Amino acid sequence: MSNALSNLLNDFISMAENRDTNTGMWREQPVDLVTFFKDPKFLGEKPYPGKQTEILEVVNQILWFKLTGNEKLCIEDLRHITECVFMLGKGCKHGSTKITDAETGKVYTIEELFIQQKEIDVTCLDEDTQKLTVSRASAPVKYGEGESFLVTTKSGHETVVYGEHVFLSRKYVAKNKKGLYRGTEWKKIREIGRAHV
Repeated sequence: MSNALSNLLNDFISMAENRDTNTGMWREQPVDLVTFFKDPKFLGEKPYPGKQTEILEVVNQILWFKLTGNEKLCIEDLRHITECVFMLGKGCKHGSTKITDAETGKVYTIEELFIQQKEIDVTCLDEDTQKLTVSRASAPVKYGEGESFLVTTKSGHETVVYGEHVFLSRKYVAKNKKGLYRGTEWKKIREIGRAHV
């Protein structure tokens, strides 16, 4: 080891061994992955109930097991996993789909946003308040090819999406005073069939 590197290492060790009794120590409070993802103090994202939430919970188990070694925090089948790849997108749309930037009013196609790797502000539903809000959408990722569906809403708007895209749809349960449905639920377009979204 060179003298300069040895001196630098010795200086670092000396600094680490010295202690200033006049100041306190600051340490981050660890949080689990689900809290980090959902809490407004961190990412403030809202995963859909179901698969997105399940993914976060499973990865959370794996991470806490890897960090602590505590087998109670992770089921045995997951303990051997060393890497995970997953996407938290809300669904796939055709490249020709037009989308409006909620802040500027400019209209883009999904393909244009992909080519430019551009993020825009979009109007979306806040699941907690059930009100429309504006949120930042990341640049699209090209996912490949798949079975596509032409969706026509009750108001007549059309869009082309792929089978895994989810929509907030009417939840059909039984007849009631107001009609055939009660409430709403997130469903993949292939599960909705001919129901209105």
